[in-house]
Amino acid sequence: MIIVRLRRKAALFALCCIAWAPGANAQAWRLRPPAEGPVVYRGVVNFDAAGAPHGSMLYPGGAGAGGLLVAIIAHGMIVESTKAAQKQKMQEEADRILLPFQEQLATFRSAELLQLALQRLQPGSDRLPLPPHATAGEWTLAAQPVFGLTQDRQALILDNAIAIFPPGETEKPAYSVVVRVVSSPRESQDPVAAWSAPAESGTVLKEESAQLVAHSLALALRDSVRPVAEGGFRTLRYRQGTAEKMERAQPLEVLCRRVVVRNLRGWLMSLPQTPDGGSEPANCEATAWR
Repeated sequence: MIIVRLRRKAALFALCCIAWAPGANAQAWRLRPPAEGPVVYRGVVNFDAAGAPHGSMLYPGGAGAGGLLVAIIAHGMIVESTKAAQKQKMQEEADRILLPFQEQLATFRSAELLQLALQRLQPGSDRLPLPPHATAGEWTLAAQPVFGLTQDRQALILDNAIAIFPPGETEKPAYSVVVRVVSSPRESQDPVAAWSAPAESGTVLKEESAQLVAHSLALALRDSVRPVAEGGFRTLRYRQGTAEKMERAQPLEVLCRRVVVRNLRGWLMSLPQTPDGGSEPANCEATAWR
């Protein structure tokens, strides 16, 4: 049994560290091995209400400016401590949405996720499109994906922190970005059954997770050599499960049933959109992605 486990780990390690063969105008890149442990999934929660004031604070009088400053600092520490405790409690409650998937997620390791994602990269995404003056040699790509499931269980959200390191560098990336990908709503009457249904990667939940990661890697690779966009920011509406959300962002790409934007924090976001009868690529049926 121990030998089998070691062989499986070695196979996953090798697959996650694949060095892709570069094309004529691109260079090889290698995916850095992920940290040991299961893939991180959380319940999506709105922290806007955390730390809301519960009443006014009376500062002690007669203590002078020094005493007032100490009181203000102490009050700030109490507020931050209360806010942190509230956020932790809210997150624990939100994570209960994942209980029906606990068994399948407990054995879903980060190395397996990235292996599945690499297998789903589209043609052209398996090369690092570096400019001609870039340092020759093998570049390294590091990814830290974290998933969130909406409280209605209708959509999966990926936040993937991606960094690209030049040859010989391990600390200072040449490019880094957080990519958020919001899946299209599943619109299922029984989302637990829908996410747990068998699929190529084991279950639909695992399959969708791998596809989101692959999509985020492709977006980051394209963005790493994208000229500075000149378009302005505008308010975009999109669906996050059954809820409608808004984001102030700069449009970058129009894909099949989704749009890629850069938000005010500098994140890349891939958001589901309803077709408007003309803005989608002509080959959308062949390349459509959830």
